[in-house]
Amino acid sequence: MRYSVVKICVPEIFCLQMRAQVNVLKNAMVEEQVTTSELRNTLREREQSLRRAEQEMDSLKFRNQQLTCRIVVLQEELDVQSKPKKGKKAPPAEVHETSSGVLDEELHKKITENAQLVSQVRHGDWITLGLGSKDVCQESLSCFSAS
Repeated sequence: MRYSVVKICVPEIFCLQMRAQVNVLKNAMVEEQVTTSELRNTLREREQSLRRAEQEMDSLKFRNQQLTCRIVVLQEELDVQSKPKKGKKAPPAEVHETSSGVLDEELHKKITENAQLVSQVRHGDWITLGLGSKDVCQESLSCFSAS
């Protein structure tokens, strides 16, 4: 049996190695292009998001300045109204008493309403209160019982 010896010239081996490397490099280049494209898209989206956020921030700053100016104007108007003008009498006490009476009446209504709610809670009227079952509100009951 005779073995045949294949003679490959050095330049041919070099060419085969180079072809293999070319294919590997092509694949790597395609992968890098895909990655670069994805990164560019991500960058573009984030830049748009940043621009939107900056526009919103500018808009909010402008609105904040408007509101600040409006508050200053309203405070000045309030100061002018609350200070009695020269030559005029101080505002009558009846106005103060009337507004105080209204506030007292509202306070009395709220106290009465609160007392009714506490009574309903203590007597277990859960359905009327819209709270569901007694088990759901057991913590609330313990808080009211403690007081």
